[in-house]
Amino acid sequence: MDSFCLNAILRLSVFAESSAITQPHDLSAFNAPASSRGAMLDLMVMQLALGIGGGIVVAAQAMNRFRSASRSQDGKSRFVAALSAFGPFAAWLLLVLSAYELSGSTGITGVALDSSWPLVLEYAAQHHWQFGKDIIYTMGPLGYLYTDLGLGGFQWERVTFALSQALFSGYVSWQMGLAVPNRFLRAALWVLLVLLPPTPVLLCAGVAMLIARNVPRPAPIQYLETGGLCSACAIMALIKFTNLMAATLVLACVVLHCVLQRRARPAILVSLAFLMIFLFGWSASGQALSSLPAYLRNSWEISTGYVALSYPPSTGMLELGLAIAIGLLITATICLISFKEKKLRMLIAIAPVLGCAFLSWKHGFTRADGHELQFIASGFPFACLLATATFQERTPSGILRWPMLLTAIATIILVFSAFAVSGENKLTAAHIRSHLLKIEKAPARIAHTFAPSFQLPRIGDTGSRAMDEWKLPEINRLVGQSTVDIFNYQQAYAFINGFNYLPRPVFQSYSSYTPRLQRLNLEHFHDGNSAKFLLFRPETIDTRLSWIDDGPLLLTLLTDCEPLVREKGFLLLRRRNEGASSGIWKDIASGTTSWGRKVELLPPSGSRTLRALRVDAPRSLAGKLRQFGYQGSNVQMIQKLDDGSKITRTLVPEMAAEGFLISPSLRSLADVLGWQTGLLAAKNVTSCTLSLPEESKWQFKKKFGYVLSEWMPNDSPHALDPGQAAKFKGMLFPYLPAAPQQSQPPLEDRVLNGLEAGTARAPTRLEFVVPANATGLAGRIAAECADGDKPPESVTFRATLLDAEGKEIWRHETIYTPKLHREDEGAHQWNLDFPGNTNGAARQLVLESSTTKTHNRALTWWGPLAWKNGP
Repeated sequence: MDSFCLNAILRLSVFAESSAITQPHDLSAFNAPASSRGAMLDLMVMQLALGIGGGIVVAAQAMNRFRSASRSQDGKSRFVAALSAFGPFAAWLLLVLSAYELSGSTGITGVALDSSWPLVLEYAAQHHWQFGKDIIYTMGPLGYLYTDLGLGGFQWERVTFALSQALFSGYVSWQMGLAVPNRFLRAALWVLLVLLPPTPVLLCAGVAMLIARNVPRPAPIQYLETGGLCSACAIMALIKFTNLMAATLVLACVVLHCVLQRRARPAILVSLAFLMIFLFGWSASGQALSSLPAYLRNSWEISTGYVALSYPPSTGMLELGLAIAIGLLITATICLISFKEKKLRMLIAIAPVLGCAFLSWKHGFTRADGHELQFIASGFPFACLLATATFQERTPSGILRWPMLLTAIATIILVFSAFAVSGENKLTAAHIRSHLLKIEKAPARIAHTFAPSFQLPRIGDTGSRAMDEWKLPEINRLVGQSTVDIFNYQQAYAFINGFNYLPRPVFQSYSSYTPRLQRLNLEHFHDGNSAKFLLFRPETIDTRLSWIDDGPLLLTLLTDCEPLVREKGFLLLRRRNEGASSGIWKDIASGTTSWGRKVELLPPSGSRTLRALRVDAPRSLAGKLRQFGYQGSNVQMIQKLDDGSKITRTLVPEMAAEGFLISPSLRSLADVLGWQTGLLAAKNVTSCTLSLPEESKWQFKKKFGYVLSEWMPNDSPHALDPGQAAKFKGMLFPYLPAAPQQSQPPLEDRVLNGLEAGTARAPTRLEFVVPANATGLAGRIAAECADGDKPPESVTFRATLLDAEGKEIWRHETIYTPKLHREDEGAHQWNLDFPGNTNGAARQLVLESSTTKTHNRALTWWGPLAWKNGP
C-alpha cells in the first residue's frame, strides 16, 4: 500500500507538470513560468493522493467485509451483507460527487459586486500581484480556485483542485461518519454532508480529529495520511484567510496535544509539514515571502472590520443558531466532565472543534443574509466531532456515557438543523432535488473536463447583447492602454472592456472597513503608482452614505481629478498634474455631543466649497463584546438640506473616523458634475443628526466627537468658455441638448418657449390652454431614477384633453421602460395628433408622468413642446 501511494504521487506529479506545459490555450491566460505552474499543481498532489488512496482503502474494506460476511450465508443474507458492506463505500462516493465543484466554470452573467471580485482574484494571480500589498481582500493567492466565475485561465489548476478537493472532502467526511459509534447518527451525518457539503472550516475540524487519531502510531501509512491532511490544510489556508486561521488553530492544538503526550517527533513533523507546504504554496502562487507579514496583518485588519457588514438574520434564525451553539457548548461540557483525569488534554482535544465552530458562527451571523445556513447545517457535524475527539482520551467511566449523551444532544441539534434549512428561502425540496440532480450528473461533468475540446468559459463567450450593454467604447477610446481603476465595486467592466486594470489595494471601496485600510488606499493614490484614469460612479451597499466608502480618497477624487466623459452611468476622471494643490482643507468646527442631537453646519464660504466630517464614536465595552461574539450595530444619520428635504442613511462609525463628504449632497453623477463645473447649484447640508435605535444605545458611549472641515479652491470661480460649457453640458445631460432648469418661470412656460424643462419628481402634472387651431402636440420626455431609489420598472406618460367644463374628451397613454444605465437613457420623442372631433372643443391639455408596477419614484425631464397647427 505504501509503495502504491508513493508511485501514485510520482505519476501524478509528472502528469501535473506535463499538463501545465502542454496546454497552449491555458498558458495564454497566465504569464507565469511553466515551472511555477508545475509547482502549484505539485502542491495538490499529496491532497489528490490522499483522496485516491482513501478511496482505494474504502473499496478494499468493503470487499473484505462482503467476502467474510457472505461465505456461509444464503442468497437473501448475502444481499443484506452486500448492502451492509458496500453502504460505507456508497456513502464515500456520494460525498465525493456532492463536493465536486469546478471553479471558473460559470460564464459572465453580470457586472455587479458579486460578479466582479472573483475576476479580480484571477487577474491578480495572472499578474502576480502581492496579496497584502497590491491587493487586500478576505481571499488569498489561491482564492480564484474557490469561485464560480473566472476569466478562462488556470484550467488545469482548477481541474486538479476540483478533483483533489472533492476527494479530500469526501475522505474527511467519510472518516467523520465512521468515528460516530451509533449507526443512526452515522447515516444521518453522511446524509446531511451529502445534501450540504462541508465548509473548509468544518473540514479543518475534521482534520484535527484524523491527525490526533493517527499521529501516535508511527506507521508509514499514518505519516503519509498526515502529510496529505497537512497539504490539504495548507491549500485551504492559501484560499482564504478564515481558512488559514482555522487550519492554524487546528494544527496548533494537535501539536500541543502531542507535546502533552510527550511525543515530540510527531509534533515537530506536523508543524513543519504544514509550515513548509504553506510556504511552498505561497511561493508557487507567485508571492514573495517578504509579502507574507503584510498579508497576515492586513487580512486580519479586513477580517476585524468585516463587522461593518452587519446584517440582521431573518425571523427565527438567530434563535435557532443560539440553540445550536448552546447545544455544542453542552456537548463539549459533558465530554469534558466525563473524564476525571487528563482534563487539560481533553480540553485541547475539543478546542479545535469549538474554535472552528466559533469561526463558522461568525461567518454565518455577522452578515446573516443566508450565510447563517452554513453554521446551522454544521451544528450536527460539529457535535459529532466534539464527541469523537475524546476517543484517544477515553476512560472507562466515559465509555458508556458519552455515546448516549451524544445521541440525545446531537439528535436535538439535527432536528433544529433540519427545521432551519427547510425554512422559507433556505433549503427547500426544490433545492434538494436540484442538488441531487447535480450529484447524478457529476461523473459526466468530471469526464467532460478531460475532453480534448474542454475549455473554461471566457468573457467573449457572453451573449452579444449583454456585451454590447457593458461595453464603454468612448471611454475605451480615451484611455487606450493607460492604467484604469474603477470606483466603487463593478470591476467586471475592466475585463469586459479590456482595460489595463490597476486598482487600489482594497479594490472594492465598500470593504475599506477601518481607518488603516482607508489610509492604505489614500497612500496608494499619492505614491505615484496608481492608475492614470479613474472610472467612477457613486454607489454603495446597505443604504449607506456612499461617501463613507473610502471617504478620504473620494474627497481627493473630487478635488484632484477632472471629468472627461460620461458613459453608461460612469464618469471618467483623470488625475491632474502631480504636486499642484487645488485647494486647502482646514478645520472649522469641532465638539462633543449626544446621540440624537442636531449638529448645525455653518453656511459654506463659497459656491464650490466642500465640507467633510470626521466622527469619533467609540463603542462601549459591552458593545465591543457583542461585536466580537455576534455583530455590531451601525448609526443612522439624518441630513437636512437647504431646500428643506431630509436624507436618512446608514453610517458605519469605524468608516467615518478618517472623514467623509457631508456637504454638498452629491448623490448622482449629475450632482458631481454640476458641482465640479458650476453648471448646477448643489444642495448644501445645513445640519445632520446621528442617532441610535433605543435597543442599540448600550453598545456605544453616551457621547461622540466630531470635527468639521472645509475645503476652499485655490483659484477663484471663473466662467467657462463656450467650448468647455458645451462639453460639460453634454456630460451632464446626455439625453437632452441643453441643461434643464428648475427655477422660475414655471415648467409650462419654459417648455412652450423652446427651453428644456426642469426636473420634477413623478407623479408630475402640467396643464396647458389649448390654442384654437391646434391639431396636435410634439415634444419629448426623459425618465430617470430618483436619487437613492432603485429604477422604476416603467414610467407612464399620459396626455388628456378636457373640454370647457373639465370633462375628458380624449386620452393617450404610453409606457416607457428605463434602461439599466438610466442616466444615459435617450429622451423619448412623442408626436400626438388630436382626434378630428375635438377641434374647437378642447380647452385644456393635461400632461402627466407617473411610475407604475413599483413604489419607486422617478424624475421626469421635459423637453420643448410645440403645438401642431392644422391647414
